[in-house]
Amino acid sequence: MHLIEYYLRLLDQIKEVNTVVSIRLPRVSSILSCTDRNAKKVLAKLTDAGWITWTAGRGRGRISSIRLHISRNDFLIDQAKQVATSQTIDDALGFLHRFSLPHTELQQFFDWLMTDMTRTEASINTTSKDQIILPSYRSFTSLSPLQVHRRSENHVMKHLYNCLVRYDERTEQFSPDLAHHWHAQNNNKQWTFYLRKDVQFHSGKEMTAKDVQESLLQHKRIKESPYHWAFKDMDTIETLSRYVVRITFESSQPHLLHIAASLGAAITPVERSSLPVGTGPFEVTSFTDKKFIMHAFSKHFHTRPLLDMVGMFFYPELYNYPSAQHFNEKDVPLNFYHYPYYERVDDRLESYEKVDRGSKLLTLNMNTGTLANDDLLREAICHLLPVSSLLERYQGKRFSKAERMVQEFEKDTFARSETRGARLLQQSKYSGETLQLYTYAGAGNEADAQLIIDHLFKYGIRMRLRVLPYDQFHREHAGADLLLGENLFLESPLFTYMMAFLSSQSILNTHLPEDILHDVKQALQSTDALNKLLHIERNLLSQYTHVHLYRLTQYAFYPKNLHGVEMNTLGWVDYRKLWYDIGGFE
Repeated sequence: MHLIEYYLRLLDQIKEVNTVVSIRLPRVSSILSCTDRNAKKVLAKLTDAGWITWTAGRGRGRISSIRLHISRNDFLIDQAKQVATSQTIDDALGFLHRFSLPHTELQQFFDWLMTDMTRTEASINTTSKDQIILPSYRSFTSLSPLQVHRRSENHVMKHLYNCLVRYDERTEQFSPDLAHHWHAQNNNKQWTFYLRKDVQFHSGKEMTAKDVQESLLQHKRIKESPYHWAFKDMDTIETLSRYVVRITFESSQPHLLHIAASLGAAITPVERSSLPVGTGPFEVTSFTDKKFIMHAFSKHFHTRPLLDMVGMFFYPELYNYPSAQHFNEKDVPLNFYHYPYYERVDDRLESYEKVDRGSKLLTLNMNTGTLANDDLLREAICHLLPVSSLLERYQGKRFSKAERMVQEFEKDTFARSETRGARLLQQSKYSGETLQLYTYAGAGNEADAQLIIDHLFKYGIRMRLRVLPYDQFHREHAGADLLLGENLFLESPLFTYMMAFLSSQSILNTHLPEDILHDVKQALQSTDALNKLLHIERNLLSQYTHVHLYRLTQYAFYPKNLHGVEMNTLGWVDYRKLWYDIGGFE
């Protein structure tokens, strides 16, 4: 038995700490499940370790005494720190879970882990100083554009992959990325892309037209791909040379560059790898359910990042601690904090905040079930939704209610009235049926969904909640009456609408009838597509098909000598722009 377990056995039986307790040696032997002789040896080692004070009773009638110096939780945390320092973070977490440390106590370990830079650097085996390391409450579902369309994953994939072209949000113009030139022919049905030469994947292989061909064909083949809609009408994709690709579509594609600038056109090598491989400014060096590490890719064809490394450590328990009250003032800050540490206030840290352009979205099934056949019930639910309560739940992190998919197009706001909602409910066909509300784990969805269910129950609307892992959610959510998730703002307003209406991983797409989807596809044949999609959105809102609930304010806290902090469209910091000012910083 390990010495740690001997000490824990004594704690479990004696319980008192920093108190002298009289005890006979046979009692100690019984607790430790060993002979008196071995018990003496164990007591000597525990004394040498500084964990106990043992005074042997000498002479007839004298009883021995013991004093335990460290409480159980403090002891386990201290041991976990030593394991993390000498071994790995994974080993330390395994140690704590083995002894079932309470969540409230686990936070002490996380605080130490997230603020002790010397130990963290050692744990990831790097001597780099230009790095950021941050905590997150969940690991990544996947880092393949073929499998996932989600905020955190999209953000990281933007650092791992390059696309055919780039979209500049400020100028609303497209510029070269992997393709240095392109042109369209035959009424935008045929597009030709000319690729840069000598662009290397992280694996060392040169990117060629064959890689582009296979990357795009994958989206056409895999119906579950978030970008299947963008390529399913692709007629042919030809490699005219090692560096030229020609794509022909069945119909006009005047807005193909929006797709070419998205992760749907992120290029990966034909050869598969155990780690994600792209041509991006960072390459993955470690990817487990406990941590994710990426280093600057020194051979990137654009400018090499100024940072050397970005590390993320995943702890599900962090999701239960949304405020900074668990940190002590004496903490040495890590070098980056995102949600859930949005309330952290520290004079040594700079802060940055930005209202997210995406929103939390609730959709109502227009295809099948109770809601599809009851316009009044859908309208009643939209009036009765507790948006104000959602905004107040986390003391201001919810920023403002949302009305449209893109904030700048919000003009006429929906005036919610619970009185009107209650009256509409009475006029509807609803007779107490249990509605199915599905959502995926994380992003505050569980708490938001439960608040909605509890509030609507007050008016007699019954709902059953089902929370699924993200990938399972998109396989099994089709029959739900309501879906709760995020509506992301993407490269441009137009592409945001394209993905929301057409992507298989959009909850709005799941609940829209085929005739609406047909109208969307027709709109995309026009050069005035955005205005046509806005008109479709207005009609859908008037039919109470979906509700945008709120927009978040995203936060970041970081050391004063870290520069280039600027949040991107997804509400995360662009790591390519970060750098440290070492000289002259105090």
